[in-house]
Amino acid sequence: MISFDRMLRPVDREGRIVTWLIFGGVALSICIITASAVLAWLARERTLADAGREANNLAFVLADHTERAIQAVDLAIEATLERGRAAGALSNAEDYAAWAGSRATHDSMHDRIGVLPQLDGVILLGADGVVVGSTRSWPPRPVNNADREYFRTLVGSGLDIYVARPIRSRATGEWVIPIAHRIRDADGAFLGVAAATIQSRYFVRLFGTLALGEGVSISLVSDRGIVMARYPHIEGLISRDISGENAFAVPARQPEGEHNRIVGIDGVERVTVGRTLSRFPLRVHVGLSVDNVLAPWYEIVRRLAFGVVALLLILAAGIMAAIRMIRGEARAAQERARLQGALSSQQDEFRQVVEGISQAVWRFGADGRMVLCNSERGGILGLPPAVEAKAPGLALDALQHLAKEAGADGAAELIRQLAPIIAAGNPTSFLHALPEGRTLAVIWRPMGDGGWLATFEDVTERHAAEARERFLARHDTLTGLPNRLGLQEHLASLLPRLAEGGGRAAVLYMDLDRFKEVNDTLGHPTGDALLKAVVDRIRRRIRAVRDGGDFVARLGGDEFAVVTGPAFNVTADAAADAATVAERLVQAIGEPFDLNGHRIVVGCSIGIALIPADGTTGDLLLRHADLALYRAKHQGRGHHCFFEPEMGAAAQTRRELEMELRRALEQPEPQEFMVQYQPLVAVGSRAITGFEALLRWQHPERGLISPAEFIPIAEEVGLIGALGELVLTRACREAKTWPGPVRIAVNVSALQFSRDRFVESVLNILDETGLEPGRLELEITEGALLRSTETTVTLLHQLRAAGVRIAMDDFGTGYSSLSYLLAFPFDKIKVDRSFVGQAVLDANATAIVRAVAGLCAQLGVTMTAEGVETEAQMRLLAAEGCNEVQGYLFGRPVDASEVPGVMGRLGHIERGIGRAPSLQHLLEKQR
Repeated sequence: MISFDRMLRPVDREGRIVTWLIFGGVALSICIITASAVLAWLARERTLADAGREANNLAFVLADHTERAIQAVDLAIEATLERGRAAGALSNAEDYAAWAGSRATHDSMHDRIGVLPQLDGVILLGADGVVVGSTRSWPPRPVNNADREYFRTLVGSGLDIYVARPIRSRATGEWVIPIAHRIRDADGAFLGVAAATIQSRYFVRLFGTLALGEGVSISLVSDRGIVMARYPHIEGLISRDISGENAFAVPARQPEGEHNRIVGIDGVERVTVGRTLSRFPLRVHVGLSVDNVLAPWYEIVRRLAFGVVALLLILAAGIMAAIRMIRGEARAAQERARLQGALSSQQDEFRQVVEGISQAVWRFGADGRMVLCNSERGGILGLPPAVEAKAPGLALDALQHLAKEAGADGAAELIRQLAPIIAAGNPTSFLHALPEGRTLAVIWRPMGDGGWLATFEDVTERHAAEARERFLARHDTLTGLPNRLGLQEHLASLLPRLAEGGGRAAVLYMDLDRFKEVNDTLGHPTGDALLKAVVDRIRRRIRAVRDGGDFVARLGGDEFAVVTGPAFNVTADAAADAATVAERLVQAIGEPFDLNGHRIVVGCSIGIALIPADGTTGDLLLRHADLALYRAKHQGRGHHCFFEPEMGAAAQTRRELEMELRRALEQPEPQEFMVQYQPLVAVGSRAITGFEALLRWQHPERGLISPAEFIPIAEEVGLIGALGELVLTRACREAKTWPGPVRIAVNVSALQFSRDRFVESVLNILDETGLEPGRLELEITEGALLRSTETTVTLLHQLRAAGVRIAMDDFGTGYSSLSYLLAFPFDKIKVDRSFVGQAVLDANATAIVRAVAGLCAQLGVTMTAEGVETEAQMRLLAAEGCNEVQGYLFGRPVDASEVPGVMGRLGHIERGIGRAPSLQHLLEKQR
């Protein structure tokens, strides 16, 4: 260690130089430190000034956006009032109340909410503060808002517009900012108040989208110091008066655009700028956290400090180096020795790193000889350790010779492949397969010194994993069959060969029948087992692909495709071959399956498209085969059907009908849809107990379209919910005008039960139309219960708890299960017309009617028979204990205008129809 006493001793020339070096270094260090401190301070002030300008720009932009948002709401109120003035509705309180409470005013105000995201709602108040018009409901609920600040302020002052402090919305519970207008009549008298509420969270979102990083505080405050909105949102600050705090007072006093450093209401010091809105008594305060603003400056200061320290260290090192040079060559020699030792240590570390990596590394110099290899990884290449030990210093051809002698043929072949790559001199990579089955990834690149570097990595497992991923991408994991992608690739390969050789084949599109029932009733594990069993039967009934036979794929769910083997013989009949395959598959899959203790019968339907007659692309062939499948399923399950050109026309017709259905429903008042009513008649008195609502579509060009045509389309494309609400609304509104006991029955599709908020929709319609829940009867089929029994039964219980009656429609035609009747206490069971029509002719049908009557009697529910057309049927039903009938004997479906005439002709009950007759009564009649 150097002694400063010795260095300062001016005993010789070298000593004086050392002294000057030390004092010069200290003086230079002081200058560097002072200059750095000044630069750091100036940078800090500039950073704060930049932050102030940035906050000012942001405040300007936010003030403009905020003013536009509030002005849009203000203009919306003015537009609404101007519409009222134009209509003469603001001349007196009575006209004003009628106009404000009209549906047209409600719809107009509601439409404006849709285009103004910041607008929460608009209400119109009378002079007494009671709501006479609202966007939230129609008719408006007469809520008294006379206690609201904006109403009291406008009543007690001469103001025409007032921005009130935030309040909690009585409808949503959210913070809203009221903007209220005084409404005057033509003489200037006070008529009421038009108030719009702006969502406070709208400004929170607006401020959040424009906030510049973390630590930003953006507040919207009134000129009275009331916090209207703040980002980030702090619940306790909204509507708080901060007029006495620095967070409001300081920005309010300072000129527009100037900034100050103040501690905000949340205790954080910020660079704050305020901007006043030009048209409204509001200000936007933007605050940037000083800590966040100075964070880059702190980083600069740290780097500057590191630089200064480094510079001082370099300076000190230079001085020390000079001192060492002056003190003698011996110390320099010692330093060189130390550096040489450090270099040696680094080289050892580098070698350890090379030996430790997972790849084998070869480094050859410009002379073509090996200078580096990690011998520990020789096993990757298959080289014996003895060869690896001799490798350093050898040329590539000598290394190849040694590998051959040692029997490492894979490594020798790899070295042979490297020779032309080295000669070309271009970086490259490739895979090399060793004889023992392993795969190597080889990367070769030239080096700047004329040599080259090669790495060898064993990628056998990764290569196998990638192959597995490619397999899974093209195959179904459950069955192991090719999936849709695998099928498309097969067709892409097959179709060019068929076109070139004049060959023929066929695509069979297969769909399992009743598979969904198995899944829903027996569970997905049984469904999966069924799919595997089906695949096993398919494989046993087709020819193997490797023998030029058939190709089978699973397209998803219960859908499969079979591509028959190509036939290049001109005498071969591809259609007959496809029909044979289809018949074998239909027969095989139609046989019962014994799975998990269940005997399951499904079956399949098949659509066939011929190649090339029905298409020359994979997509077109699948589409045509799908159309043929659709026809096969409609012809009856367990069939196959060939594609015909008119099927495409039928599909086009169906698409056109779908478009027309959408168009008809999108009309403000869908007038093309009519609801007709067919009477329900009590058996004993023959008086009307109710009507069933039946939907009809009167198309302007096609004429009357049967529900059997458009209802299935509506269910498939998701329009059944809108149709159902349309029928239910019209039926309930019409039934409201009928005598009290007369009920209305409305059919409900199974898909409507799967819609969210179905029960809420029914109750809302009852509330809007004013119909008592007990007069509404919803008819559901057994299919609705089968889709999701627990969910459906839960919804039925909710409806019944509200007073709505529930009937099971078409009993006995579907998957009749007495468990449904145990799961839910139905009010009525409707027997299908197919049994009623045969009852007077067929003893079996009569027995079924009698059995259902007995069942209804035991369960205490009403029994209704459909399709009653003759007096003989009526007498039979009366004798068997049926309570209620429906059919042409008493009337066809009629328009709403004809319902009073039907009730006048048949009469109607004064009280609701009773339950089924007692079991004792039925037993006495039978005796």
